[in-house]
Parts: sequence; C-alpha cells; structure tokens
Amino acid sequence: MELLLVASGRLKIVMSSRDMQEYAITCEGLGQKDGNTKQVLRSILAKARDEVGFVTVGNRVTVQMYPSKDGGCEMYVTKSTATPLPVPLHSGMRRIPNVFRFGGMQNMLCACRKLSDRDDILSSAAYLGNDGKECYLLLYTPALDAFGREPLLFSAANEYGKLWNTAYAIAYLKEHCECICPTDAVKTLGTLA
Repeated sequence: MELLLVASGRLKIVMSSRDMQEYAITCEGLGQKDGNTKQVLRSILAKARDEVGFVTVGNRVTVQMYPSKDGGCEMYVTKSTATPLPVPLHSGMRRIPNVFRFGGMQNMLCACRKLSDRDDILSSAAYLGNDGKECYLLLYTPALDAFGREPLLFSAANEYGKLWNTAYAIAYLKEHCECICPTDAVKTLGTLA
C-alpha cells in the first residue's frame, strides 16, 4: 500500500489487489456503511498518521474510491474544511483535554511557540475570552506516552499560563469565549510569536 500526501488536507492511498486481500475488502464493500469498512478505514488512517503525518483527529473526512484494473484501488481522503471543536475521537487511544488560561495573547503565542515541536499534542484550539484579554488554549493529549507515563508537556505551557482543568472548563470556552483558531492552534499560532 502506498500512502502519498497530496496536500496538507488530502491523502492518496494506492492499494494493490494483495493489499485488498490482506484487509479483506473489495471495492464494492468499501462503499458499505458497516463495522468492517469503518475499522479498515480507521486502520489505514492510523497508518497514514504514523507514516506520513496525515492527522484526521477531530475532522470529518470524505473518501473517494476508484477501482483499478489490477483488482486494487486508489482512494483519496480529504479532510473537511469545516472547523469543529476538537473532540476525543482518536480510535484506540484515550485522549485527555487540557485547558490553559493566559493573561494575554502574547503569553499564549509564546506558549504555542514552545509547544509547536511537540508530537504529543493530538489536536489544539485557541480561544479569546469575552473580556478581550484572557486567552485559552485547549490541547488534547494522549493519556499516556509510549512508556505508559503521563505526557510532560505542561512545563512549557505553565511558563506562560496556568493549567485550568476544572469540570466546566470546556463548557466555559463554548459559552463565554470566541474560538480564534479552531484547529492546529499550537502550530499556527506558534509561528506568530
């Protein structure tokens, strides 16, 4: 199977007939809304995340599939341009939401710059409080790292702000804040600091 990143939001998957047999799928079967199809697509997208960095966590995707003459197929997976609030959808991995509160935009930008090279942030979004001063960063991280420990990313964010994981933090963001960067906020805002 070939995984080719066509653009930041688009992935091309080339499957041979042998790949199709390994996954126990057919071109006709991929169009069905059944558990096997979802499981196969999740498996392929997890492989794409690991091999080429195509992350679909928190995004809807569109899959276009074209059968090939050799019994395989080509698929194009496109991330939706809609910008939903990141939610814990990552298959097989427990995700933890972490909310950080910052006294101003510059502090949040500096924290994003420090966090931007981290690979343990699965998704992120940035919010501006109704007062126009306080800023919030919502980070989803794995519950445990590769060694079974909690991730150690908080020192970078705590240098500029405070962890604000209360029972109502996410509800507060939805009701009292404006989302200023709904997806990949750490990388996007980190370049501005």
